[in-house]
Amino acid sequence: MAEVGEQGAGPRDLPRNAPIDDDGFALTDAMRRWALDTFGPTLDVDYETAQFVDHHRAAGRRRSNWPAEWQKWIRRSAKWTSERQQRPPLRAVSNGWQPYTNPTDVSAYENGF
Repeated sequence: MAEVGEQGAGPRDLPRNAPIDDDGFALTDAMRRWALDTFGPTLDVDYETAQFVDHHRAAGRRRSNWPAEWQKWIRRSAKWTSERQQRPPLRAVSNGWQPYTNPTDVSAYENGF
């Protein structure tokens, strides 16, 4: 342990395990295969898993079945990604948000802008 006055001696610098670490959560080949078979190669399994682990480390909550919780996270992430890709780009206007209209499109000027 570091002596008082040495860098890294504070209690916040000591490593602390969260329940996800204590329970030994790890991404397995079967989990990776399920994610890629279900959602395809556009899903970044490693990124989503890192997000999942970081989220649960920060929350510090225990789950009875970490692989099932991870699977739920992956499903939700894939759903949100799909929804973001399907919605039109938005722009801010005085009355809130509305779909973006290309200003070079002549029809955008038909309402007397």
